[in-house]
Amino acid sequence: MGFQFDVSIPRALRWLFDPAAPEYLKAAALHDWLLSEGWDRMTAGAVFHNALAADGVSVWRRLVMWLAVSLYRYT
Repeated sequence: MGFQFDVSIPRALRWLFDPAAPEYLKAAALHDWLLSEGWDRMTAGAVFHNALAADGVSVWRRLVMWLAVSLYRYT
């Protein structure tokens, strides 16, 4: 069995960010794997942001998603 990951998007924001959108999947898998390997949340978030950029996600979406994954544990 492969690595288990998810694209966690609050239900209220799913109209704006579809968790099944293919351009988010690789970045989400990479982010979750980095965290499972012990990377800190801010560094994993930066890699996540770069992976989203590589898959053509717009700047404003990347920024919102990066903030969400980087600051999640601090709220």
